[in-house]
Amino acid sequence: SPSRKRLGELHAAFYNEALRGDAKPGTPAVGVPDNRGTVELLHREMGEGWTGYADVQWVGDERYLREILALEGDIPDRELRRSRRYTTSRVGFLDTSGFRSAGLESTAWQDLTGVVVDDGNPATKNDPVHRDTLHKPFDAWWKTDRSVGPLAVAVDTALSSFVRDKGVGGERLDAASTLGLPLLVRGPVQSHAWATGRGSLYVLNERNVLDDQQAFVERLGTAPTRGVFEAGLDTRTKFARDFTLSPDASWAGLRHSLEPFAALRYANRSSWDDIPLFDRLDAIDGRDVATYGVDSRFFLRRRPGDKGAAFELGRVSLGQSFNFTRQVVDDHFSDMDLSAFVQPMQGLALRTLASYNVGAQQLRGANASLSWETGPMDHVLRGNGSHVAAAYRYVRSDTADDVLQSTELLARLAFTRNVALGMKGLYDIVSKEFVEKAVGVTVSSSCDCWSVGVGVVDRVNPAATANYGVAGGNAPHEMQVRIAFELTGLGGFGSSINQRTSPALDSVEYEDVGFWRAGW
Repeated sequence: SPSRKRLGELHAAFYNEALRGDAKPGTPAVGVPDNRGTVELLHREMGEGWTGYADVQWVGDERYLREILALEGDIPDRELRRSRRYTTSRVGFLDTSGFRSAGLESTAWQDLTGVVVDDGNPATKNDPVHRDTLHKPFDAWWKTDRSVGPLAVAVDTALSSFVRDKGVGGERLDAASTLGLPLLVRGPVQSHAWATGRGSLYVLNERNVLDDQQAFVERLGTAPTRGVFEAGLDTRTKFARDFTLSPDASWAGLRHSLEPFAALRYANRSSWDDIPLFDRLDAIDGRDVATYGVDSRFFLRRRPGDKGAAFELGRVSLGQSFNFTRQVVDDHFSDMDLSAFVQPMQGLALRTLASYNVGAQQLRGANASLSWETGPMDHVLRGNGSHVAAAYRYVRSDTADDVLQSTELLARLAFTRNVALGMKGLYDIVSKEFVEKAVGVTVSSSCDCWSVGVGVVDRVNPAATANYGVAGGNAPHEMQVRIAFELTGLGGFGSSINQRTSPALDSVEYEDVGFWRAGW
């Protein structure tokens, strides 16, 4: 960018599918065009106290994100691309001053799913697809927070407009006020309480609620209202003990801490059925939930004079929730989440997360990853940035037959300063088949100014079978040749084989436990 107050990224791709055959039976209703592509843009304009922004994502067809691997970059988040139901494009303006912020934004979504509607005409080649895409052409907000004596006060207001091609649409004025009160701030136990009052007013110009088949369900009022009250109490304490190591040891000592925590949440709403469902604010439901658990950490303390903070040797966390009013899988208890992080030495780390459902007495999911990163090693790896990562992933549905189970390996071995070998493998344990195999080489300049990578990938096309875990190994394969070129600090084009394509393997990028419970 020619200015420090302006930055952006642009990713574009084009594919010609003329050699591809017709879609197989059972695939989505909308086929793949001969020419397809995508444009993804991030742009920022920064001034004194204000920021203008634009994030654009457009794809040429509904199946593009499921079939085409992402280009390098963070727009959008690569780990979630294949399962996205829609793309998001937005443009807006944000102004901040102290503890106050205000903004204006316009957002549009490109629907990638839909329900096939039988038009009753057998001569029709493709029945129409109903899409319930919601757009937010206008969204303005104003927020502020401050302290009033011992109280923390926050106010959040927003005026939004919602538009659908068919179905409920209109405007919503939402205002929320939160009060926070520290209860215990000194001593071994820390605790604070908070309460939020929220009010929403809707002015609807389209009031008909439709089902998936576009049939009339009900007609909402012209100006419905809703009130929500939420409150909570959070408590945490910490016990720690220091152990002194011998004077000959490399570290001064070991610190072990136990941090129990507990929280209560209460929410109550005035009405539900007579308001539209535009976004997550409209979906706030009444609930009474208690969350509790414990974190245990191990740190190595450096000797006086040594640079750097304490080294985290490991961490274990255990947490669970109890819903007083509703059941979760035949029980009021949620899954019990156990996560662990072990780092015996710098560059070598093991991360794991497992969820066990008490009511069903089942292991619902598990992730484990092992990563190793190193600099130059004499006579073997003479370049920088060598790393090896392996991961295991298990996710179980409500039935024992619906299980995802896979292992993954990713390696980048810099045998010289300028040449690195890349390898990757993703094996589906359910179908007993390799979902993806790849090998490639990357050549870098001695000044680290540029790099060129070439790789060959043999992978299963999941969109052709709806799921790559097809018994008998009958899933169709496709061969790819990838080329990636990068100018350090300026940009590049192409796609590398070293992309991490699963949440389990992606966790090796993070220093913390690193797993996202909801996505597995």
